[in-house]
Amino acid sequence: MKSNAVFLLAVFFMVTLAAREAVGQWTETSFSDSIGIHALLTNGERIFLGCGGPLPVPAAPGPTGRLVFRTAPQEIEQEFGAGAYVSTDSGATWSSSGLEDTTVLAFAAIGNELIASTLSAGVFRSTNNGVSWIPADSGLGSALVLSLAAGPSRVGGMNIYAGTFGEGFYISSDSGSTWTQVSNLLDSSSSIVTFLAASGPTLFASTWRGSLPVYDAKNGLYKSTDYGITWNVADTLFGNLSHIQCIFAGANEVLAGMSSGLYMSQDNGNTWTDVDSTNAFISIVSTGGYLLAGTDHGVYFSSDNGAVWSPADSGLGDTTTMGMLGATSTEVAAVGGAYYRGLPNPFAGVNAGVWLRPASQLTAVEENPRVFPSRLSLSQNYPNPFNPSTTINYQLPVTGAVDLVVYDILGRKVATLVSGRQAAGEHSVTFDAAGFPSGVYLYTIHAEGYSEVRKMVLVK
Repeated sequence: MKSNAVFLLAVFFMVTLAAREAVGQWTETSFSDSIGIHALLTNGERIFLGCGGPLPVPAAPGPTGRLVFRTAPQEIEQEFGAGAYVSTDSGATWSSSGLEDTTVLAFAAIGNELIASTLSAGVFRSTNNGVSWIPADSGLGSALVLSLAAGPSRVGGMNIYAGTFGEGFYISSDSGSTWTQVSNLLDSSSSIVTFLAASGPTLFASTWRGSLPVYDAKNGLYKSTDYGITWNVADTLFGNLSHIQCIFAGANEVLAGMSSGLYMSQDNGNTWTDVDSTNAFISIVSTGGYLLAGTDHGVYFSSDNGAVWSPADSGLGDTTTMGMLGATSTEVAAVGGAYYRGLPNPFAGVNAGVWLRPASQLTAVEENPRVFPSRLSLSQNYPNPFNPSTTINYQLPVTGAVDLVVYDILGRKVATLVSGRQAAGEHSVTFDAAGFPSGVYLYTIHAEGYSEVRKMVLVK
């Protein structure tokens, strides 16, 4: 009798442990992984996907500005299940939401009214949350819309903003029925608008700057403080660092995600601070007062408006890159895959699974709270002696600027391993000395007024 009780108790604890491990994880939905995904929209409790095939890079704009593709888009769209898809049951089932046989590139929503831009058929509007669609491109002409955003209008109501490939920026004040071009946004050499974000009267536009074809272009950031009427350059800090993949415009901060990291502005985009230089930030969304970011190293979570980020990727397994994020009132949706708005192909869809996670699990950060070290600590490299590479671990007590530099025995700088802002916690970096001669080297760390130095030996 006693043994049975012990056995039942053990089973109880095993079941409880399994349940706890299941809670707090991402789960993959049933959406087919053979359909390329270009856009994700969460609206109410509905999750929309804009889909299409891996489309070719355009060769150049045609005589009227319309793109000329090396392969006809319609042929590929029909083959790869292009169109809009929707789930109303947390990803358990998916159904077509119309726009068949045309790749959906972007979404925007105002309540139950949706706007969708497509590759080969123009812009469409739905007044019933995606049940049916009607054309909505009066005034757009042949413009190809790459990005959409919704924001308040100066006269009340809401505007829809559209960024195009080669024809600048458009505004609609009637839910997409008619559009007006804003000609002073960009000049003819920098009019490819890849991403838009709106917060009150302020808008941010990420652009390619340079000549076509697109793989020769450079990226930039523009800002408007009058509902998109006039624009100014807002990226003097960035220069040509990398391509801006996403913009988040909050009430107190603006975040610009790049392939080289994340920048933050707390003065409406006038000045910027390097927050993260270790991840490629591909998408950022807000849920329940918290921020989530899709990166090339999984999903990250921030409870302090983006200053510090913690991993939130339990259950994703080998799906390390999350290209799109969206949040309903109860769930967070993520699309796996490296979806970059930029080089080398801005029209290539991705699909490494569509994943969901209850939003309530993310409001308490990740399952295991992080414990930060009490002081700066630089560990001895391992292995040591080494050939040709070695690992250096270090701990940061607070978030701040960090420099980790390697010198030779004569005090000459030979390598900069880390230079930028990093979050508090444990970090690791690899020093590859394949091109250096044998000898003694010094590595030193400087962070928030403190420094530490150690010695390592390269033996070849």
